[in-house]
Amino acid sequence: MNWVFKLSILKIALLLFLFTGCKQDYSTPPAQIEYYYSLPDSIVETSQILEELIGASDARIRAWASLAQSEKFILQTNFIAALPHIENAEYLFRELDDKLGLSKVMHYKAHAYWSLGANAKNVIAFSEAAIALAPPDKWSMYSGNHTIYLLDRGYYKEVLSLSDTLLPIFRKEESSGQILPSEAYAVRAVAIQGLQGDAQEVDTLINAALGQINFLNPVDRLHVYRLALYLGALSQQQLAVCVDFAQKIKSAALEAKAREQLDQIDLLGETSDQSRRALMSAYKRASRDSELLKEELVSYELERGKRASLREEKAAAFKQTTFLATSLSIIAALLAFVLIYRNQNVASQARINEQDAVLLLESYKNRIRPHFLFNQLNNVNSFLNQEKLEEAQEYVGLLSVHLRLLLESSNEKLSTISQEYDRLKNYVILQQKANNDKVEVRYSTDQESPQVRIPTGILQPLVENSFKYAGNTKFSDVYIHVSAQVIENKVNINIEDSGYGFMERAPGTGQGLRLIEERIAFYKSISPHPELWTLSTDFGKRKSTVNITMPLTYTS
Repeated sequence: MNWVFKLSILKIALLLFLFTGCKQDYSTPPAQIEYYYSLPDSIVETSQILEELIGASDARIRAWASLAQSEKFILQTNFIAALPHIENAEYLFRELDDKLGLSKVMHYKAHAYWSLGANAKNVIAFSEAAIALAPPDKWSMYSGNHTIYLLDRGYYKEVLSLSDTLLPIFRKEESSGQILPSEAYAVRAVAIQGLQGDAQEVDTLINAALGQINFLNPVDRLHVYRLALYLGALSQQQLAVCVDFAQKIKSAALEAKAREQLDQIDLLGETSDQSRRALMSAYKRASRDSELLKEELVSYELERGKRASLREEKAAAFKQTTFLATSLSIIAALLAFVLIYRNQNVASQARINEQDAVLLLESYKNRIRPHFLFNQLNNVNSFLNQEKLEEAQEYVGLLSVHLRLLLESSNEKLSTISQEYDRLKNYVILQQKANNDKVEVRYSTDQESPQVRIPTGILQPLVENSFKYAGNTKFSDVYIHVSAQVIENKVNINIEDSGYGFMERAPGTGQGLRLIEERIAFYKSISPHPELWTLSTDFGKRKSTVNITMPLTYTS
């Protein structure tokens, strides 16, 4: 369905709302929730009231209280904290078949995930669901937010088409004191600018938006400032006010963008050197905050995935195959989430030159992780093809534990050989489960090597490779031997398996070994002792070995 057709449907829906009324029946919030909303913002006890309502025995009260709590966190720009309450409210409203509550949930869900930089297609889907369920008095507001999400995707024509319908409604509501259409003006201005339209109209719209900015709530004010900064529409005085606002709401990204455009630093009472340091500090905090939010979002999604799986298991235990497929989809989506955010982080951290080498290393690591995931999905698929549902379910549980270990260590540049062995042992449990325990795995170290630090995750792809080939032989005496030994000024790591030769190995791409070769080449390029970084292979008739050496100076 193309965007023109979608927008036509939205406009037709609006006309039906205005002239015939909404055909859906909408419940009203419980009296306790109405009372909560009637309280002045200054009353501190509102938080305690919500906590009590969230614990109520009535599911409908719990649902609306969770929704109110999520709204409260969103207005505080604490979007991560809002997500669990959105999740709980959505689950309860779906159980209750409450269309009004569900429309509000999807509206907040789209807003929270968009603010956290989540996948734009998912955000638009949440927003479309909110609009489809919206009562007449909420349609224009939900559609107004929808234009923001479309704008982020660069759908300027679609934004203007929907804006043509919405602006007359907003202006009418503005005249009656119901709303301030600042965001709608700013969004339309950016869309016109994106299509290289009338510059005078752009100026008129953004100035109208800025004229109302002091009367907006913090979230809407943040959005208008971002759009105005994108257009370069703020005066020097307005930029100084924007910096002050950004500091108050602790938005380092907004502060950095405003400081970029601020030339009259005396408006902030800063010296040139102080201003430069403040700008660099804002950039670093923005990068750190962005990465932290992404990690928190990934962690939340992992937990949400587990909760969703448990709910499905309790509700429909007889549908085990469907449950397993859902679990795998969640795991794959979460890994894709991590990779997307890791790649997106390259742009924000590229401003700091000393991070370049780290970013290159991350790209190698991100290419290894999907390679591992695909191998594991093949193992689960094998169980399903054999209709071994209990084994497949157990395997998914083990895989979830291992993925959590990988995520927890993903930010560690170095790990001790002892820590790497521990992660390998967890991985081996997975593979032995998939291969009916026919591969014997042995580990050995000398006295010094357990505490030697090596690049995190460098061994698992090699052991994966060994399992792939050693585990596919027709012989029964199959083994993998991982050994580590300190020799003078380097550590020597050897992975030996009974793979029975290169030409006889099972079909495969060998991608894991190639990625490790690239990673070793990277370390060699930045090391003061490149000659000590080596990787060699020997695929013989009765056994195969991969040998890695690296300097001990790297472990300090």
